[in-house]
Amino acid sequence: MAVRSPRQKLLMRCVIVLSLLAVAGFGACIFSIINIQFVHGEVYRAKAQLGQTLDEQIPAERGKIYDVNGKVLAQSADVWKIYINPKRINAIDDPLMREKVRENVAEQLSTILHMDKNKVLQLTLSAKSEYAMVKGQVEFAKKEAIANIMEENAEQSIAKRAAKSTAKSTTQSTTNSTTNVATNSATTNANTDNKPYKLYIGIQTDEKRYYTYNNLAASVIGFCGTDGGSLGIEQYFNSILAGKPGRLLTVKDALGNEIPFQQKTVEPAVQGTNIYLTIDEVIQSYLEKSLKKVYGDSKAKGTYGIVMDVKTGAVLAMASEPDFNLNTPYNLVDGKLSKELNKITDVNTRSDQISNAQLAQWRNFAVSYSYEPGSVFKIFTASAAIEEKTWSLRQTYFDTGSINVDGQIIHCHNTAGDGKENLLLGLENSCNPFFIKVGQSLGAEKFFKYFDAFGFTEQSGIDLPGEAVPAEGDGGTYHSLANLENSNIELASSSFGQSFKLTPIQVITATSAIANGGMLMRPYIVAKETDDQGNIISETQPYVRRQAISQSTASTVAGMMEKVVFKGLGKMASHTGYDIAGKSGTSEKLDEKGKKAVVASFSCFAPATDAKIAVLIVIDEPTKGSTAGGMIAAPAAADVIANTLRYMNIAPTKPVN
Repeated sequence: MAVRSPRQKLLMRCVIVLSLLAVAGFGACIFSIINIQFVHGEVYRAKAQLGQTLDEQIPAERGKIYDVNGKVLAQSADVWKIYINPKRINAIDDPLMREKVRENVAEQLSTILHMDKNKVLQLTLSAKSEYAMVKGQVEFAKKEAIANIMEENAEQSIAKRAAKSTAKSTTQSTTNSTTNVATNSATTNANTDNKPYKLYIGIQTDEKRYYTYNNLAASVIGFCGTDGGSLGIEQYFNSILAGKPGRLLTVKDALGNEIPFQQKTVEPAVQGTNIYLTIDEVIQSYLEKSLKKVYGDSKAKGTYGIVMDVKTGAVLAMASEPDFNLNTPYNLVDGKLSKELNKITDVNTRSDQISNAQLAQWRNFAVSYSYEPGSVFKIFTASAAIEEKTWSLRQTYFDTGSINVDGQIIHCHNTAGDGKENLLLGLENSCNPFFIKVGQSLGAEKFFKYFDAFGFTEQSGIDLPGEAVPAEGDGGTYHSLANLENSNIELASSSFGQSFKLTPIQVITATSAIANGGMLMRPYIVAKETDDQGNIISETQPYVRRQAISQSTASTVAGMMEKVVFKGLGKMASHTGYDIAGKSGTSEKLDEKGKKAVVASFSCFAPATDAKIAVLIVIDEPTKGSTAGGMIAAPAAADVIANTLRYMNIAPTKPVN
C-alpha cells in the first residue's frame, strides 16, 4: 500500500472539507426550497399575489331615507377622493426631476383643494406607500380641475418647468442638459401615455350625504361621518343603509400601476336599503314651527315634542329645539357658546369642550331626556284608581290648600285650597293634596302595578338609538316598589308626578294608551324598508305591548281630560275648534347651577272621543313670562293638533276661539 505524502494528505483533507461544505451548502439550499415551496408555500404565494394585485374597493350607494309619503329626506350624491402615489414619485431617478414633480403636485393640489401646501408636500415623502389620501368629499368642479391637470403633457408640464427653473441659477448648456434629462425621465416614467400627473395623482369615486330639508327632524334622521352613520336613523340602521362595497382586482407592476390588457375581476357593489319613516314632513314642520316659537317666547333651555298616531304607535313627528343643520352638523348653532369656546387657549381643552357642545346639540331629547312629569302624571294615577275601584267618581275630598304626610307639609298650587273636590274637579284643578289621597287609596303595590303597566319601568322599544334606560331604586329614574312601601312621602309625591323621571317617548306612549282604549302600543319610526327597485323588504306592523287599563276606564279618563281643556287648567288649548283631551304639568327641578327651575309640559290627544293623534310638548327651564305648563305648553300643543288635523282633512267641531 502506497504511503501518501504530506502534500497528498493535505490535498485529500481539502477535498473532503470542500465536499462537506458543498453538501452543506446544497443541503441548506434544498432545505430552503422545501421550506419555501412546501412548508410556507401558501403564505409566500399569498404575499406574492398581494404584491402583484391592485385591489380597489367599489363603494356602494347608501340607501335613501324618505318620509312616510315618499319625500326624500336624505340621499347620497357622487363626490370623489383625491390621493397621490408617493412611491411612484420617489421612483423618479433624476433628483431634480423628482423634486420638481413633488413641488408641482403639492402646489397644484393645495391650490385647487384649498389646503396647506406643506401638508400635501409631506404626503409625497412616503417612499413605500402607493396611496396617500389628500382629501375626501371633493365635489365635481374641483375634481374636474384635478382631472385636467392629470392630463397635462409631460414635456410641457414638467420638463419645461424644470428647465425654466434651472435656467435661473445655471448656464444655458446646463439648462439644456437638465431639460433633456428631465424630459427623458418624465417620458420614461410616463410610459406610453405620456401623462405624468396621471401616474402621481389618483381620483376615486366616493359619496356625500345630502339632507333635503337641512334642519328638519335633525336628531331623528342623524348624519353620516367618515365611518358611516353617526346619529339617529343613519346610525341605528347603518348596517342596511350602507350596502355592501364591491371589489375590483387587477394586476399591477412594481410601482403600483395597473398593467394594461390584463384580466380584471369585478365584484359589483350592492346598494344600501332604502328606509321610509313614519315621519310626515308636513306634520314635522308644524311641530318644529311650534317648538321654535315657544322656545323663543319662553327663553327656555330647550323644547321637545312628539306627535303620535294613537292607534298604531307610529311617530308622525319628533323634534328638539334648538336643532342643527344636518348638512353642517359640526357647526355649533349657539353662536355665543361658539365664541366662548374659541377663546379657550389650551388646544386639548378647547377641542374637548367643542366636542361636548356638539354632542349636546345632536342629542335626541325626545327619547334620551328624563324629567319629572309633574301633574301630567295625574291622568295615570286617576286611571289606576278607577280601574282598581279605590276611588269612585263621586267620592270627594276637601282641599284646604295643603296636606300633612308624615310631618311634611305638601301644598296645592292654590294655597287657599280648592275646597270640596271629586275626581273630575281634582283633575281640572290639578290639586296635589287631592291626588295624594287618591294615591294613598291605591297603596304602594297597586300604584306600582299601573306604573309598570303604562310602561314606565321599561324602555318604550322605539327603533332609535340613545333611548334612556329606566333605573330602579334610589338615584334611579323611578322608585322601586320597596321604596314606595317603606315611604309614605315617596308614594305621596309620586302620585302627582314628582320624585321620579320619565322620558317624553314614555309619556306620550302612555297618553296614547288612554286615547286607544287602554292598549299600550310599541312606538316606531320606520314604516318600511325597500331595495333599489322599490320592492318591500320589510314593513313594520303595529304591536300591542299590553292592555294597560280597560276600555271603559280609558274612556272615562279621556272624558275627564276633555273637561280639563274645556274649563280646567288646560283651557289655553281650547281655542282651536277641535275637542282636545289633555293635561298640563309643571314640575320642579334644579338647573346646572343648583337653582330652582321648572319643566312645563302638556300631553293631549284629539279628537277627544275618537282620537287620531296625540301630542306632547315639553319646555325645559322656561325663564320668561309664565312657566306653567297650562299657560305655555298647552297653546303650543293645541296649535300642532289643529294644523295636523286640518292636514288630515278632519274638520273642527266648533267655532275657533
